[in-house]
Amino acid sequence: DQPDPALSLIRRGWLPLAMALFGALVVLLIVGGVAQQLSSERSAILREAQQHTSNLARALQEHIRRTLKEVDQALLVLARSYQDDPQNFRLWQWPGRDLLLQDLTAQIEIVDRDGVVLGTTQGPAPVTVSVRNADYFLHHVDHNDDTLFFGRPIAGGGTGHSLIPLSRRLNDPDGRFAGVVVVLLDAYYLARLYETVDLGHEGTVMLDGRDGGVRSRVTFGPDPAHPGHDRANITIGELVTLKLAPDAESQTTHAVSPFDSIERVTSYDVLKDFPLIVAVGLADNDIFAQYDTIRWRLIAAAAL
Repeated sequence: DQPDPALSLIRRGWLPLAMALFGALVVLLIVGGVAQQLSSERSAILREAQQHTSNLARALQEHIRRTLKEVDQALLVLARSYQDDPQNFRLWQWPGRDLLLQDLTAQIEIVDRDGVVLGTTQGPAPVTVSVRNADYFLHHVDHNDDTLFFGRPIAGGGTGHSLIPLSRRLNDPDGRFAGVVVVLLDAYYLARLYETVDLGHEGTVMLDGRDGGVRSRVTFGPDPAHPGHDRANITIGELVTLKLAPDAESQTTHAVSPFDSIERVTSYDVLKDFPLIVAVGLADNDIFAQYDTIRWRLIAAAAL
């Protein structure tokens, strides 16, 4: 029997179409496989970054917490010594003054009820200095409680460094406000701790207060004096509102920073017993640098 000419024509017309469809299917499978591999790789990198920042934030939180516990213990001892004998207490004559906070860059001051600095552990105040408008002094005037207060950074006078006030209220024997004992912690002391942490290009670490005041922030960026290398850039006293739940102990986000508009994986860890938060961030451009190289190689291979 002779083949039907019409059927042969249909078969000849479908064959190129079938081949084209098969080729398109192969391309889709390759593209889908590449996309799946890239997605899995990106998710794995993101999870690793989140774990890394979380671990670093927790470690720094514990270190800073121990430091603040040491500061608070010193303030408690001084406050109790004052309240035992307020008439004769002189900070600069107190027997244990040289043993206080030996490992920290800090100054301890005592302030009277009028906000006048009486002296430090080094000696009586040589000139009259008033801190009556400082946030820590105003807080203790209004709050008769036995708690440590964290002030916002203030100018450091002759040191050129910002200082973080940590203070406790002093009371007369009858419970009336008598003044403040305060530790002025060098904000750059905290910043220098951060400099030892390798966070890569545009990585950041900061100590923030629940009141929105940043006590210190370090970001690693280009060093003009050494092209190709980063340096730690220190910022003190910024204001920011962190979107953390009031009862949150830790949280990790992947978002654009409100400080410099750089997208980062950032982990926050709340200090136990203190209204402070440690944050550690890794920049997307750094954590995904190798991934971006692999992505373009896979895309190029798929295109071939």
